[in-house]
Amino acid sequence: MIFAKDRLSPRTITHKVDSSYLIKEKPKDIGQYKEWLKNALEIEITNKASMHYDLISNKIKYKFEESPFWMDLTNNIKNFDEEYQKEHESYKLFHDPSRPKIYTKPFDTFFLKTGSSPFHVGKLNLSFPVLR
Repeated sequence: MIFAKDRLSPRTITHKVDSSYLIKEKPKDIGQYKEWLKNALEIEITNKASMHYDLISNKIKYKFEESPFWMDLTNNIKNFDEEYQKEHESYKLFHDPSRPKIYTKPFDTFFLKTGSSPFHVGKLNLSFPVLR
């Protein structure tokens, strides 16, 4: 059984695992990694998971872009750049002082990072933190 603290809420997640998969050879590619997740941790990577990830990451992006912090920062970015140039002769704080664009990481890229990389080398970081 694996116990893990959920970072977003103070609850503890309890998850039964098939420990035989934890001691087997680590997956060498993305297909083996997906199979390992399904068998060892009962986590299946589906289109639904991808769509959920996209929905949540876009919601977070939208909320951040509407936050007072971001609005204040982007409304004053040219002022920050001008102030910096006064104190640091001939050096700009920003290459382009227009409003920065915020990007979200696509699900496939996010998923590849969960197992570490690169898969083509045959290494995966499957040493998840386990609290006992």
